[in-house]
Amino acid sequence: MTHKTKILIAIITITISLLLNQSYGQLSISTNSDFSNSGLTIDKLEYEGLSPIVIKNLEVYEFEDHNISRVAKNSNSMEERRSIDLLLESSNRDVFNNNKDDINATIGQKYFNLKDYDHAQEYLSKLSDHYLSNDQNTFNKFQLGYTYLVERNFESAKEYFFELSDYKNEYQSNSIYYLGICQYYLGDKNGAIASFESIQNHKKYKKIIPYYLSQIHFQDQDYNKVIEYAKSKLSNPSEKDKNLINRIVGLSYLAMEDYSSALPYLESYASETPKLTENEFYQIAILNYRLGYKEKATEYNYLLGSIFIDLLKKKDAQSAFKQAAKLNYDSDIAQESDFLYYKLAADLQQERIAINGLSKTDSDSKYFSEAQEILADVLRNTEDYNLAQEIIESLPYKSSAIQKTYKTLTYNNGLRELKLNNFTGAISLMDKSITTEGDHNVTGVAYYWKAYA
Repeated sequence: MTHKTKILIAIITITISLLLNQSYGQLSISTNSDFSNSGLTIDKLEYEGLSPIVIKNLEVYEFEDHNISRVAKNSNSMEERRSIDLLLESSNRDVFNNNKDDINATIGQKYFNLKDYDHAQEYLSKLSDHYLSNDQNTFNKFQLGYTYLVERNFESAKEYFFELSDYKNEYQSNSIYYLGICQYYLGDKNGAIASFESIQNHKKYKKIIPYYLSQIHFQDQDYNKVIEYAKSKLSNPSEKDKNLINRIVGLSYLAMEDYSSALPYLESYASETPKLTENEFYQIAILNYRLGYKEKATEYNYLLGSIFIDLLKKKDAQSAFKQAAKLNYDSDIAQESDFLYYKLAADLQQERIAINGLSKTDSDSKYFSEAQEILADVLRNTEDYNLAQEIIESLPYKSSAIQKTYKTLTYNNGLRELKLNNFTGAISLMDKSITTEGDHNVTGVAYYWKAYA
């Protein structure tokens, strides 16, 4: 073997040794090593050495600075959940601003589509003018205006929509509409009227603008203007908000105290409305009453009382039922309203009113049994035992509930007389308790105290 050959073999051996040490750490290779006892198998070498390096290199390559922008855009186009995170990371790494506008536009649009308007506004507002074409700039301003509108920043939204409403573009009509809304909430009603009137014949808005304009005129208390404008729109069969316009016309006539003109519009509104408010019921009831339609007034007051009960407004419900009971044009409604009035009196601890009213309920009334139960409960809890006893004794009909209460009342009154040493009175009251149907335990103790007296 020549000298050169020996040197070449030595170099190759050293190189192989260095490569092995570089790939697997400080693992020395020796002809005397016993691999069977070392615990280091071929599988383990592959797991610890080769596989992670290959996988890691792939992941690192995917997220390297020069590649992450492309990965983020691909993820966004595939609508992956991680796309926002990748886009944000791409934006953060773009230190030279090579793709900044492109990334911000994509992120802003992504957030806008997700209806995350705060974040959409943050990124869309970063776009520079030189990046966007004229059409893109118009679209971006429209979206920015909308994000401010959603967060009720009407002043900022107005600036964008005002600019876009001033020249012909794809979003001009929509911008005028939103401009009108901004002007309305900022108190510029004349400006809002002008904006809405300019697009009232637009196919997208012609069905809703009449209601908006009627509402503005009504708030300005220009009732003649409301009636003139709104009635002309009611003749249009395709009018979308006809029912609400009926209400505004009716309320305008009501404000002008033209009751006969107001009622048909308000009743038309009521017939098409699933659930009226208590104030709406009251208005229609009063109108019917003032115009002499007392049967209808009764019905509305009864319904109003029912609404107040649902709202747990017992005092208001009681007042409504009282009015319904007075207008005795429908005997069934009047009878039920009368009963509900006194029932509510018991709930409101209006003791005398409840006792006087419930004690007069006829035995042939369908509310008699319930009235007796409520009356018995009120009398049982009253502190005026003598009055309660007198009322029960005056009743022409006494239910079992009333008799049980009477038995307890006479027993308690007997004990009180006994403490006052009125033995004759005590014995008389104990006899009344004993002879009245009811609790046998009360009967037993009444016998005891009668014997004692």
